[in-house]
Amino acid sequence: MPGPRNPEPFENILDAVGWTPLVRLHRIARGIRTPVYGKAENLNPGGSVKDRIGLAIIEAAERSGALKPGGVIVEGTSGNTGVGLAIAAALKGYRCIFTIPDKMSGEKIRLLRAYGAEVIVVPTAVPPDHPEYYIQKAKAIVAATPGAILADQHYNPVNPEAHYQTTGPEIWEQTKGRVTHFVCSPGTGGTVSGAGRYLKEKNPKVKVIAGDPVGSIYKEYAKTHAKGQGFPYKVEGIGGDKIPTALHFDVFSALEVARQADDPNAMVVTILCDTGERYLSKLYDDAWMRENQMLESERVTAGQLLGRHPRDLPPSRWSTPTCPSTGSPPCCRRRRRPPSSAARASSWGSSTATTSCGRSRASARGPPCTQGVPGARASSHASIRRKTVSRSGSLKPRREPQTLGYLGPASAHPLRTFCRRRSS
Repeated sequence: MPGPRNPEPFENILDAVGWTPLVRLHRIARGIRTPVYGKAENLNPGGSVKDRIGLAIIEAAERSGALKPGGVIVEGTSGNTGVGLAIAAALKGYRCIFTIPDKMSGEKIRLLRAYGAEVIVVPTAVPPDHPEYYIQKAKAIVAATPGAILADQHYNPVNPEAHYQTTGPEIWEQTKGRVTHFVCSPGTGGTVSGAGRYLKEKNPKVKVIAGDPVGSIYKEYAKTHAKGQGFPYKVEGIGGDKIPTALHFDVFSALEVARQADDPNAMVVTILCDTGERYLSKLYDDAWMRENQMLESERVTAGQLLGRHPRDLPPSRWSTPTCPSTGSPPCCRRRRRPPSSAARASSWGSSTATTSCGRSRASARGPPCTQGVPGARASSHASIRRKTVSRSGSLKPRREPQTLGYLGPASAHPLRTFCRRRSS
């Protein structure tokens, strides 16, 4: 059993940042000979690797005199850096204002507000020089707010330096110097640049690999050193449409390192940057994944739909019951078309027509056949004579509408009802 990880109590929660465990990833690396390890940065107090730079940026601003007591910390963030800043700011008594693109998960926005920060949501699909771009918006807030500073994680040298001082040495010590590949997806570039620089100083043979999502301009810039044109993408927190100075492009190498290395003596280390709990409404929501065409929609056949219908339910109001004695529909379904004049005449007289139930209709005055029709009333199917007053003032009979089968009251569904007109 390993010894106690934290034998001494901490003065405050910020002392718990760093020295996250390094865990071997067995399941996702199944079938790959090269061992893959993940540094569980989700176990930092704020739940992400960005906790490491939050306190470092604030303390550097305090040392330079830019941030004074009662000051305001402003930053454009995808969420995690804002959490790291908000925790440190709450303990030190600073106010926080964050701008965040609208593509970020609602969990992150609510979390920032829970830490006491003011959050301003801005559009994602705008160019970097647009006034509503989240970094430009943050700069405008700093200019209009007395005592405010911009954390400026993308261009602040404190960002990669914090990882050079902490993340890199931790990885080297935890692997006992056996790390051969360091894999990380850059957002601001601080983690991959700072930790990668430290590891390369320790062993120049260590390969540092950065993964870049489609739509970001980092990969193309690493190849051509020319700034290309990016476009919006759904992945949060990594990639970018600008070139941050916190990202050092001399650390780029290759992709799919572990599979290509195929060496059991090698060791690949990656960063588990945060927790999936911040993406429950996106990556872990099947409806969102289907909406964004990242998950194939479930295809349901007509047979499957019919098979889901219980067989033992009574007929619905729109179903067609049958006569239990003959198995045929009730007499009200004897005709599907409006009756002819001869049929109308016989229905008003003493016809000996026979219904589908075999029941003699010697008189239209008799009650209708209601066999097999639960709860059917005589007035629902029979042709009932009513006395109505004509325009001349005389009384004359009138017929009720006749329904097609037992469909409930005649007025319930007009498309399934036709009226039999009185012969002139």
